[in-house]
Amino acid sequence: MESRSKAPLALMEQVIMVLVFALAAAICVKAFVMARSMSIQSRTRDRAMEICQSMAEQYKSEQLNTTPEAVFYDGMWRVTEENSTYKLEFKADNNDAYEVSGTLYMVEVEKNKIICKLKVAWQKEGAHE
Repeated sequence: MESRSKAPLALMEQVIMVLVFALAAAICVKAFVMARSMSIQSRTRDRAMEICQSMAEQYKSEQLNTTPEAVFYDGMWRVTEENSTYKLEFKADNNDAYEVSGTLYMVEVEKNKIICKLKVAWQKEGAHE
């Protein structure tokens, strides 16, 4: 009786194992890339909201009589006038004799995408007298 070698079967098992591990590695790499992307988006949203809140408090404390101008930021969130990545702008809803109200928007300039928005209102200087 002839005995057959089991080498082709062992080789096939090893090839299948390598393919399974390669597939698992590809899935893991994709998951890590997505997690990094989500982390960057979250960090950007948090920083944008922090700046919006800070500017809203500044506007309220100064009791501005006019609507504020747009402020531009670079990719590192430094105020700039050229090569801006982000823009903070105020759109007024109400600007009467006593108060100013509206919404602060942080916009990603290149994509023209709103990152965050914050409703704000403040009394004008001398309006409470």
